Amino acid sequence: MVMFGAFYYMLPLLTKREWPWPRLLVVGFAVYFFAMSIGGWLQGLGLLEVGHPFADITRSLQRSDAEAAPTGAINRPASVEEV
Repeated sequence: MVMFGAFYYMLPLLTKREWPWPRLLVVGFAVYFFAMSIGGWLQGLGLLEVGHPFADITRSLQRSDAEAAPTGAINRPASVEEV
């Protein structure tokens, strides 16, 4: 989160250009934040169940990752590798 904020603050200063659509950045960041928060909450609930396989918990998070993917493509650098 801090790195995203630093990126959003420093890039216009370094390029001496303003963001073309600043409200789009706020919307994208909010969608990404809420999708990841919901995914983390669901993962925490799954981890509370004793004997529940960890692989099943991570498979259940694919939906929140898919919801965050469009904004993550905007917010993350292109060098992120697929797992």
